[in-house]
Amino acid sequence: LRSGAAVNTVTRAGDTALLRAAFHTRAAVCLQLIAAKADCAAADGHGNTALVWAAFRQQSDVVCALIKAKADVNVGVGQGQTLLISQCKAGHDAEAAVL
Repeated sequence: LRSGAAVNTVTRAGDTALLRAAFHTRAAVCLQLIAAKADCAAADGHGNTALVWAAFRQQSDVVCALIKAKADVNVGVGQGQTLLISQCKAGHDAEAAVL
């Protein structure tokens, strides 16, 4: 990023750096990418956004940062459920509280 890398470059698989960092629980990288204005609405091939991955991986600091960056908290996660409902069902109380 310091050298001018494009923050929203998409891989052949259709992922952005923010999606991959959230999926692999790299909170510090996520926070840097969010600060660099990474696209919080980008979704993987299954429709999952960085917010979805951060919540499922229980990265509440990243969840908070994504929400502040205007990530869609009403994103669906399948079976007609919102992210909030799925987090409550999974017992992810910290993530559910910020959603």
